Amino acid sequence: MSLILLNDHIAQKGVPKECDKPPELSGALHYPPYTISDIVHALLPDLSRFDRSLVKSTLIFLRERLLSISGLENIPAAKDPFILIANHNQRLEALLLPLWLAYHRQGKLIHFMADWNFRLVPIISMFLRRGQTIPVITKPARPKFLNVFKPFIIGEAHGYDLARQRLREGKSIGIFPEGTINPDPRNLLRGHLGAAKLSLETGAPLVPLGIRFPFHDHSRPIPALAKFEIEIGSPIYPPEAAAQTIF
Repeated sequence: MSLILLNDHIAQKGVPKECDKPPELSGALHYPPYTISDIVHALLPDLSRFDRSLVKSTLIFLRERLLSISGLENIPAAKDPFILIANHNQRLEALLLPLWLAYHRQGKLIHFMADWNFRLVPIISMFLRRGQTIPVITKPARPKFLNVFKPFIIGEAHGYDLARQRLREGKSIGIFPEGTINPDPRNLLRGHLGAAKLSLETGAPLVPLGIRFPFHDHSRPIPALAKFEIEIGSPIYPPEAAAQTIF
């Protein structure tokens, strides 16, 4: 079905060549290939010059990992704040997903929650800080002696409280409810309830995002560099009677 839609889209509009901004959010289907020129010439006004360079250089280097992305009309900056919830099958997607979404939102960030341990890794730490991720401190450092650095790395606000604060500031957040990498291509882990609680407390809708691996043999665990596709669903609003709206 997706191939039929893709062929119809190309027949009507042609294959995109160069652009001076990311694909518009009005259509339900967006797709690679993204050329180097597409990425270089994208306007990302909500990012600093350094962050634009960081996002573009990373996406250029790893652009072939993303096969397709659809449902972008559900997450424009105009619909902030919302809570994006996604499955989590490999480490690479945790890096690329926030970058691709920022690229398609004119540089407007979605603030993902991430294990604070990754802030102990120099290059990864830079991406997490520049991406204004929300550190989660439920797990001790590995190895444990690194816990002495936690006060210097983590601010006073973090985890659930910082996520709620971001939503009340009108900013969107991203959560992997499984809480860890799950390489099983067939079964999701039991999800944590934090995203649902945040939705009920703030009135922000949940936006489901599925990451799939169409070329992967589902009888085996998902490898670290498997190519993936992204599909974003429609927002799910909390019951009005249960939600305390943020406005």
